[in-house]
Amino acid sequence: MFGLPKIRLWDEFWRYRLPPDKEAFAEVIRDWSPALLAKLKHVIKLRFGDERFTAPSIMEAMQHLGYWPLDQVTRGVLIEFGNTDISSESDLRGHLDKLRRYSFYVLASGAGITFECIRILPTADAAALIRGLNIAEECGYSQAGGSVSMVNWSFAVFRQQHPLPLWAELADWIITHSTNPYIPFNFQRTRYQWEVCREASESPAETWRRVGETERRRQKEKAERAERESRETQERAIQRAVERQKNREEHEERRHLRSLERLGVCSKLEKMPSLERLERLCAEKVYPLDFFPKHFADLDEATIATMPDVLRSALIDRLDDRWKGVWRKLLNRLRRGQTG
Repeated sequence: MFGLPKIRLWDEFWRYRLPPDKEAFAEVIRDWSPALLAKLKHVIKLRFGDERFTAPSIMEAMQHLGYWPLDQVTRGVLIEFGNTDISSESDLRGHLDKLRRYSFYVLASGAGITFECIRILPTADAAALIRGLNIAEECGYSQAGGSVSMVNWSFAVFRQQHPLPLWAELADWIITHSTNPYIPFNFQRTRYQWEVCREASESPAETWRRVGETERRRQKEKAERAERESRETQERAIQRAVERQKNREEHEERRHLRSLERLGVCSKLEKMPSLERLERLCAEKVYPLDFFPKHFADLDEATIATMPDVLRSALIDRLDDRWKGVWRKLLNRLRRGQTG
C-alpha cells in the first residue's frame, strides 16, 4: 500500500531486536498526571521489585498499565506522520523510524481511544493525526486493528466535529490507503458500498450521498422481504390450521360412521346363537376382534364341550394372535378342551 514491507513492530520489541528508547519514553510520560505516574511505577514494581525504567519494565508497563493516554509528543509525531509524502519511500521511512522511537501509545494494551484532542485541534492537524494512525496500522506499527482500529474511534470524533465535505474527503483517503475493511465506519458493508459508489462520484460528499441512497434501498428491500416472509408465514399458518380442522372433521366423520357400522354389525350378531356367532367371526375377518363386544367371548363349559372340531380349530386360528384379555382366555379354554 505504501511501498514498504509490512511488519509487526511489537514483535521487534518482544524479541528485543529493537529495545524501547528510554529517552523517548521519558519525553512521552513527562506530562502524565501524578496519579498515572504512580500507577506506572506500581505496575513496574510489582513485576521487577523496583521502579527503574528499563527495556523489560517499559514493555511490562505497555502491556499491563491498563490505560495509556495519547500524549502531546506522540500526537505531534502522528500528525507529522499523517502529513508525510506517502509516494516518497525515503520520506515515509524517515517518519516510520521516528514513530519507532515514540511507538509506546500505538503499541500499548489499553491505549486511550477518546481522542478528545481532535475537538480542539485545527482541522488540518486533526485529519493528519487520523491519517497517521491509519498509516501506522497499515505498516504494522499499531497493536489495534480490524473493527477495534483506533482509526474508527478517532474518525468518529472528527466526523462529529466537521461538516460532510471535510470528513467525507478524509474517509475517502482512508479507504483508498488502507486494507482494513472495517475502517473508517466500523462496518464492512458501508466501506464496500463506498468503494462501489465512488467510481461514478464527482466528490467524496457525492459518494456519501450515493452510499446513503444504496443503504436506504437495502433497508427498504430488507423491510419488504421481512414483511413478505411474515405474510407468507401467516398464510402458511392459516393453511395448516384449515387443513388440521379439515382432518379433524374427516376423522370425526369416519369415527362416527365406524361407530354406526359397529352398532349395526354387532346388533345382528347379538341375535345369533353363540356358536353361529363365533362361526361368523371366523368366516368374516374384515373386523378385528376388538371391534366386537367382550361378552361375545363369554362361553360356558357346555357350549365349549359341544363345539364342533372344525369350528374349534377355526376359532383357535382366529384367536392365535391374542396375548391378553377375554379373547386370550377363550383361546386357552379352547386349547385345554382340545387337549382333553
